[in-house]
Amino acid sequence: IVPLANEAVFGELFLKDALAVGYKTPEGGAFPERLTSTFTLLRLCSDVILYASGSEKRAVVARLLGAREERLSLFPAQFLKRLPQATLFTDVERAP
Repeated sequence: IVPLANEAVFGELFLKDALAVGYKTPEGGAFPERLTSTFTLLRLCSDVILYASGSEKRAVVARLLGAREERLSLFPAQFLKRLPQATLFTDVERAP
């Protein structure tokens, strides 16, 4: 689920009852057409497993583990905190 500054577009894509949606990334790139799950699908899962590896994920993992609430459209990963069971595997070390 991609972050989008436009909350209306974010809601149309990811907050509807569909289990998955197709969309084009704003940045384009090698694979601009994507298919992803929605929050509806994630709510139906008994356990969500997330794997985040590499130094480029360090800031995202730190934000996810932080206590600050952010707009869901700007940081969709925080939705994982709302699930009854989510497991994060990462090579990023947590600060003491």
